[in-house]
Amino acid sequence: MEPGGNSLPSRKPDPSLSPAPPVPEDLTLFCERSDGFQALLDALDREHAPATPTEHFLLGQMAASWWRSRRLDRIETGLLEHQTTQAAGDLFDDDDESDDESDESEIHADNTKTLGLAFHRDCNNGNALPKIFRCHFLAERSFLRCLEQLHGLRARRAAPSSEPTLAPDNAQPGPTPRQPQAPR
Repeated sequence: MEPGGNSLPSRKPDPSLSPAPPVPEDLTLFCERSDGFQALLDALDREHAPATPTEHFLLGQMAASWWRSRRLDRIETGLLEHQTTQAAGDLFDDDDESDDESDESEIHADNTKTLGLAFHRDCNNGNALPKIFRCHFLAERSFLRCLEQLHGLRARRAAPSSEPTLAPDNAQPGPTPRQPQAPR
């Protein structure tokens, strides 16, 4: 109760305004570990210590972008693994026993041919690699934008306010600050 007998209405926090982090189950696939995403989110939270709902949102976006980037790395590896396995089967005879006697330069040349054929097939059959690279670029750009916005918010919050503050009623007037002069 306030002095005078008036009571203030109790204000409960609005749950829609709370800084809810992303839910790992909403962002992870069945073949991914949701606890891995949660660990990433926790690490980013410890590093950046968000203080406002906006900072929490940006942190969640950063975690989601990072997670997508890691997923795209795995997709790229899986795609190349699949394509090179197929290409190697087409290029080299499985019964060839000379592989045991190959020197490193021959193995390197064979692997280069395999990668080349895999890439060539991808270009002819759907261009998955350029699509992966484009998505990877977008995920990284999203992360960096959020990080930049987070740093900008922190810098503005840490900067001294240019708005005048009200002096208490009993404050004594102090010396008048010197006004800067215009350059001549």
